[in-house]
Amino acid sequence: EDYTEEMERYSAKLEEQAKVIEEKNTQLQSKNDELAIVNEQLEDYTEEMERYSAKLEAQAREITAASAQIHEQNAALQDLNTRKNELIGVVAHDLKNPLAAILMSSSLMLRYYDKMTKDDHLQNTQRIKETGERMNKIITDLLDIEAIESGKFKLTLEECDIAAIVNATVEDYHDAAERKQISILTESAPNLALGYADKHALRQILDNLVSNAVKYSPPERRIWVTTHEGASTQGAPTQGASMLLVDVRDEGPGLSAEDQTKLFGRFAKLTPQPTGGEHSTGLGLSIVKQLAEAMGGTVRCRSTVGVGTTFTVEIPKKG
Repeated sequence: EDYTEEMERYSAKLEEQAKVIEEKNTQLQSKNDELAIVNEQLEDYTEEMERYSAKLEAQAREITAASAQIHEQNAALQDLNTRKNELIGVVAHDLKNPLAAILMSSSLMLRYYDKMTKDDHLQNTQRIKETGERMNKIITDLLDIEAIESGKFKLTLEECDIAAIVNATVEDYHDAAERKQISILTESAPNLALGYADKHALRQILDNLVSNAVKYSPPERRIWVTTHEGASTQGAPTQGASMLLVDVRDEGPGLSAEDQTKLFGRFAKLTPQPTGGEHSTGLGLSIVKQLAEAMGGTVRCRSTVGVGTTFTVEIPKKG
């Protein structure tokens, strides 16, 4: 009996412990359910945070892009402001002086018309004409550089006789060269191929280069303008096996290494000065470079101080 009673008490104790364990399990399950709900909420919150973070990153990229765009626009505005100031400087200086000269010459002619000789009138008229041409050159250069840089300068590429254009250009500078006792010698390779270029643009390039050669050469010197074929300096030739080259070589003062680094810049002011009182806007060579490149060619310079300068224009051959 004692053993039976002991077993009953032990069984009751086990049942009581089983109830406690069951209650604990129920509580644990309840906690697990709560934790599962919390985990779901955390997952939802994490997903929301990830979406928000992605949105913030996208906004940050947009802000960075907008900031870069604003920086570029500010740089462009600063460049435009600089160019505007340069233009004002040219108008104020390079146009004001010749305009004053025209006004002075015309005033003298009006005031002393009946006292001037025929030669006096001719000299004043010639002076007005030359000064007007100088002003026209300045204005033309300014309009051309703006048209080129804004993409409004339209080229018409066609086959053309480069040597003929060279000869016509040189002929136009015969009188200016003769006044300084400068000889301009031309030479063209035999059986020269036709070029592929805009005739007006090519003439403008050659005008600038021959004009500069005359302008910066001392009296009693020579200028050579040579047309021939040669290899391109830009890697693979643009047309055919080679390019047509026009060399304009002078015996002027030459260009220093520093001058050559800024040679083709807008409003470039170089060390050499015109030898006959001529004037320069500093735009000519910039126009030359941009026009040559627009036609698929280029322009390069070789120069030695005290010896002279050679400009070489590369023009594509007819395909």
